[in-house]
Amino acid sequence: MRHIKIYEDYTEDELKDLQDVLHDVGHDSRWTFGEDFGFGLSPKYQTEITGEEYPSISREFFNHLFYKGDIIPKGAAFQFKNPKDFGIDDDFDASIGSGVISDRYPIRPRPKDPDRDTTKAEMVRIFSKVIQKLGEIRK
Repeated sequence: MRHIKIYEDYTEDELKDLQDVLHDVGHDSRWTFGEDFGFGLSPKYQTEITGEEYPSISREFFNHLFYKGDIIPKGAAFQFKNPKDFGIDDDFDASIGSGVISDRYPIRPRPKDPDRDTTKAEMVRIFSKVIQKLGEIRK
């Protein structure tokens, strides 16, 4: 116990080394873009924001959010309990599809107003906000 210091007393290099050690024994400190979340349903996520591919999350990430209570059932699919926390604007709904294809759960933002058209630029903005918020989540 004498080797444990207060968090503020560690240098940046010491914290990085500690993270590396934890990672080596199976404790990741954050979810990884391109592995745990990204765009598309293929086994390898795309990392480019096109506005045409939906953001999606892995089964492991989905389960993590579900057990934390961030994802709740909605009909045959799921949704975020607090969509705003995940970058979804107030005038959008976002369903989370089931992981039938490649163990990926696509996040599909759709306007609440069915007559409202969205542009590719608007979807790119929403997708980028969703991905940014997913990247901020720690295990």
